[in-house]
Amino acid sequence: MSSLLTTAPQQPSATAHGCVLRYRDPVRGDIREPLTHAMSHLFEHAPPVTTLPVHKGQRSSPGHYWSARLGDHVGYRTRLEHDTAMVLDHDINVRAFASRPFAVSWTDRHPARPHIPAFFARRADGTGIVVDCRARTTSKLDPAADTAIRDACAHAGWDHLLVTGHDPVWIENLRWLAGYRHPRHHHDRMTENLLSAFDRPGPLMATAAAVGDPLAVLPVLYHLLWNQRLHADLTIRLDSVSIVSVPG
Repeated sequence: MSSLLTTAPQQPSATAHGCVLRYRDPVRGDIREPLTHAMSHLFEHAPPVTTLPVHKGQRSSPGHYWSARLGDHVGYRTRLEHDTAMVLDHDINVRAFASRPFAVSWTDRHPARPHIPAFFARRADGTGIVVDCRARTTSKLDPAADTAIRDACAHAGWDHLLVTGHDPVWIENLRWLAGYRHPRHHHDRMTENLLSAFDRPGPLMATAAAVGDPLAVLPVLYHLLWNQRLHADLTIRLDSVSIVSVPG
């Protein structure tokens, strides 16, 4: 589960007639154009097409997640979207991503309501992926709407990923490591020593103590685990005896 963005290739769609994207361009302002014209836009850098919904009595808690990869904040509407933004930030296959970058609507088919995906991400290899977040407990889109969204993504050459949840142990470990995502936890000399020490897999705390004072070493170690320069099995609770190694 080191990469959220491992998806099956989308089958090309024969047509995208009636599919329109609305998005915001920093220079041109609000833009509305057919998918065939809009799909070359760099949506991984696009500003949100709508503001985060805030109203009295709402069940969700929208906010902003600070991305170490982007050096900027990314909006989210729900806890699931927050965690998914964190996963995108952690994923070494992601070059950039943006929250709510466009709204998709159709002029000649169902559904009538526009659809706004949670995120658009760009992989390091240049391919794009549209990420929707929908908790298992919420109502599902009707099949026609799901098909329309997937068809639009396939026509644009983007993958489509529906996130309904994350493994609870894995995501809790990631939340802990995210506390050390800021570049201030990087230390050149300590990084070299840790990479050398874990060249042979070993227990987290004992090996860290062998490198130096754990109070100084552990933040750098967790930062390296966040950046995936060190590896541990995050599907198991991370603790003092977790086996850590250099990837590969």
